[in-house]
Amino acid sequence: MGKNEIYSWRVSTETKAALERAARGQGKSIAQLLEQLVQNWLEQSNAGTEDDEAQRRLHQGAAGWLGKLRGRNPSRSKRAREDLRARLKQRRAG
Repeated sequence: MGKNEIYSWRVSTETKAALERAARGQGKSIAQLLEQLVQNWLEQSNAGTEDDEAQRRLHQGAAGWLGKLRGRNPSRSKRAREDLRARLKQRRAG
């Protein structure tokens, strides 16, 4: 992957010195060290995304079962509107 983008930001004198020491200690340039640090961070943050994806799949799989309770009338939810109208009609008549 070629590097053709430039990004700059301000850091404290102490942070810059620490970056220089760390890069020197690893035999890298500051740019190489920052590239590695950012790549590592992105990979770790994507791990959380994978967890979110697993959670989403779990919810999606469970969604088909939510609200389904055993009862005597398996078509109760399909007939809810008609049943409610019938009960209201009985109340009004009574």
